[in-house]
Amino acid sequence: MLHLISHTEKNIFNQVAEGDESAFEKLVQLYGPQLEQAVFRAIRKQEPLRDIMQDVFLQIWLGRSKLAGLQDPRTWILKIAYYRSYTWLRNNNIQKNEVIMEDLPPELLSTGNQVEEQTLFNETKRLIDEAIEQLAPQTKRIFQLSRNQQMKIDEIASILGVSPQTVKNTLTKALKQVREHLQQKGVAIPVALLLISFS
Repeated sequence: MLHLISHTEKNIFNQVAEGDESAFEKLVQLYGPQLEQAVFRAIRKQEPLRDIMQDVFLQIWLGRSKLAGLQDPRTWILKIAYYRSYTWLRNNNIQKNEVIMEDLPPELLSTGNQVEEQTLFNETKRLIDEAIEQLAPQTKRIFQLSRNQQMKIDEIASILGVSPQTVKNTLTKALKQVREHLQQKGVAIPVALLLISFS
């Protein structure tokens, strides 16, 4: 079923397709909550939700050039969310829940040939992990507490016994280093992808 999209959404999709990072941040805000619900319904677990959501938006960013030409971008975005959810279920040897499968429209279950996209996705994830590993120990710890543990600046400062400003400066520096590492490898991703925060 084709979903009607507003003029504003169409503009956001077109801008993201052209590589506009601020439009991508708007897309994350617009679709984050409903995609998070869809992923949670598929996996029924809270812990891996943030990682899967980052994967979903990374895949959207890597395939952004398609957005301008799609009749129904929402279905494409939902398809990515379900594909990443089922990849997680498969990788963790969890059987797909039959009830969930029955709830989904057939167009969302057919993922088509995604070998090339999956290769690009895997390589980008590897480069992000590689960039994080190259951070100085304290910088890496602060970055991981923020990104993986979803801790606020004040909480990190309290745990590490440093000032909130030090944490803020360190996070800014870490993001810059991660992005520079990726750019050296020919990969440009928005800062929003590295900072995605959901419930």
